[in-house]
Amino acid sequence: MRSPSLNTTGRSRDALEIQKRADARHPTDADILTALVTIWRDQGDGEGAIAYAEQLVRVAHNNAQAKMLLEALREP
Repeated sequence: MRSPSLNTTGRSRDALEIQKRADARHPTDADILTALVTIWRDQGDGEGAIAYAEQLVRVAHNNAQAKMLLEALREP
């Protein structure tokens, strides 16, 4: 059985800090960047989500899903 993530249990601040530390150690990890985009988006911080999505696209430049995610975040 999988336990719910910190982000979905109302502990998004904790999840964000954990992911930021992981990103500092592994700045090219697409899974970490995707988690950061999701957390920022879920917290309603579009600018933060876009910043990490841009980093994700730079890291995973051949990933069509990353590009679509960035485009969706940029839409008004």
